[in-house]
Amino acid sequence: MCELYFVKPLNRKINSLDVEQLCIMMKDGSVSNDDGFGVSDGRKVFRRECKFDDKYIESIVKGFVGGDFIVGHNRLATCGKNKKVNSHPFYNNRFIWAHNGIISNWRSVADKYDMRGLLVDSQIIGELLLEKCKVESDVVKAIGCAMGELSGFVSVFVFDRETGRLFYFKDACIIVTGK
Repeated sequence: MCELYFVKPLNRKINSLDVEQLCIMMKDGSVSNDDGFGVSDGRKVFRRECKFDDKYIESIVKGFVGGDFIVGHNRLATCGKNKKVNSHPFYNNRFIWAHNGIISNWRSVADKYDMRGLLVDSQIIGELLLEKCKVESDVVKAIGCAMGELSGFVSVFVFDRETGRLFYFKDACIIVTGK
C-alpha cells in the first residue's frame, strides 16, 4: 500500500527542519513504495512519477517552508500506470487530496456521475467531493456522503481550499481541523 505522511506544527509555521524530516521519512518509505511521490501544503503541489530521491529535497524544502502543514505521499501502484498524473496529491479547483488504500467500486461511481478520464481509484475522491458539495453546503457532511458511496479501504488527507480546512478520514471516521 501507499504511504501517507503529515506534519502540522502547533502554534508555528512549517520550517526547513520539518520539511527535511518529512523528506527523510519519504525517502525511507520509497524503498518499497517507488511508483511516484508528492507533497503539498495546500498552497501548491509537487509530484513526480519516480521513486523519491535526494535530488528533490532542496526543491521541496525551498517550496514548502512557511506553510501551516505539509502532507507527503509515496505511491505503490495498485491501478493505473506509473505516471506523474497518477502520483498524489491530486487536486481540482477546490480540493487537494492524497489517499492510501484501494477503492473497489471507483469505476461504477465514476460512471454514475459521468466522470470521464479518471485513471486511478484515488482520483474519484476529490471529484466525488465536488459533486456532493453541489447539494450539501457543509463540507463535513459532503465528505460523509461521498465516503458512504465508496467501498474498500480509505485513508485520506483532504485540504479544502475554499474553507481553508484540513481533513483526515479513515473509512467512516473524519477528523476535522480548524483553519
